[in-house]
Amino acid sequence: MSDDNETKVRLVVPRRWLIASTMVTIGALAAGPVLASGGQSDETKAAPAEGGEGGEGAAVAALEGDAEFLSELGLFEAAHVIVAALYAEGDVAAAQEHLEQSHHAYYEDIEDDLNEHGAAQFEAEAEAFAAAVREGRDAAEVSALADAVLAAITAAQAGAEPANAMKAVETLVRIAAADYEASLTDGEVTAPQEYRDAWGFAEVAKRRLQALAASSDATVAGAAEAGLAALEPAAEQLPGVSATKVPGDVSVLLGAAARIELASYRLRS
Repeated sequence: MSDDNETKVRLVVPRRWLIASTMVTIGALAAGPVLASGGQSDETKAAPAEGGEGGEGAAVAALEGDAEFLSELGLFEAAHVIVAALYAEGDVAAAQEHLEQSHHAYYEDIEDDLNEHGAAQFEAEAEAFAAAVREGRDAAEVSALADAVLAAITAAQAGAEPANAMKAVETLVRIAAADYEASLTDGEVTAPQEYRDAWGFAEVAKRRLQALAASSDATVAGAAEAGLAALEPAAEQLPGVSATKVPGDVSVLLGAAARIELASYRLRS
């Protein structure tokens, strides 16, 4: 997003084209056969699928309705959580780089979906945050602008069925697993953009589960708490947005996704 001309060119390329060319990978990213015990099948363990923009787009495109909307919104949310976290750490250059390179920061990818779901637009807030990051403004100002964007994203999710919210969480964790694997070589982070995406998707999944766990509906709260317990081991795999050396066990994330899927069955009528 270094200048208007570049932005216009890149906005033509995005996720929606990538979806069409990568739908063949979705079988591996979708939930594999899950064991009744809460474990995962050999298929699920062995198939984190394609990382990067193509695999992410295909995973979301395989969904329908609110689950697709919430997942797409989750990718956008994660991009902003990542940039805000990097900026808060004082790594302004990395924050600017991630904002520039992330296809998930494009407001155009969620604009129509917001309209279709009757959610308020927040393009002004998103652009104000992006401008502050690009211009290297004061960290407190950037943090406040990030909070405004994240609050708008939370508001956009109001009224979503908990079952769809849990499906979106599961999808984000599966995408995180694919990007995590794609980011590593023998435990070393060799593709920082992919690693940061994995961290961001897992972070958004955790935040959404925490929100569901605060529900006054005991069934919803219980399912979300089970999801949080399932996701907890992933923290060791994704110790921070700027990590350079990690355990590298993608099966932990895949196992978390499988258990979140199991927990979500409590919400299906």
